Amino acid sequence: MKNMGIKGVVVKLTEGTTYKNPLAPSQITNAKKAGLTVSTYHFSWFENQQEAIDQANYYADYAEELGLSQNSVMVNDAETAPMINADATKVSVYFRDQLVKRGFKNVVHYSSASWFNNNWMEYDVLGKENSWVAEWPANPSANNLLHTDTAAWQWSSKGSFDFVPGINFDYNVDYLGRFTNK
Repeated sequence: MKNMGIKGVVVKLTEGTTYKNPLAPSQITNAKKAGLTVSTYHFSWFENQQEAIDQANYYADYAEELGLSQNSVMVNDAETAPMINADATKVSVYFRDQLVKRGFKNVVHYSSASWFNNNWMEYDVLGKENSWVAEWPANPSANNLLHTDTAAWQWSSKGSFDFVPGINFDYNVDYLGRFTNK
């Protein structure tokens, strides 16, 4: 992957408070061996302050168990509909603040462009530099980059590599170098 211009990967670590990715240890090890920068994400299901804190702790516990650096990018993957009714921005701040209390200060919030455009995830509160936006145009190219004022842009969920048949990968642009240490 590195020979193809890939500089970093984002590995799913946890979801809610009941799921730990059993493949994460090997995915992280293999990515590091390949010389890629490793970031991780938590698929969020929290709807209130306590759930946000509990899920942040669950995520941080697994990150620590796997020996991840506290400088690692830790992503709040916010895309479940119940979060909208719970004030997605507010509960995401609780999640971020708990990760920071645990020593993980490099927190990024991932969601779709519609969530940011509708202010369900508010740039003014979270910071554009802490926002990773998913929007998949029909024909992405270097001439029509989107969300260039954010940390990163996910432009496809249908990426592939010939040497990994049958598996789709997300393709992203890391504008600020947070995911690639550029």
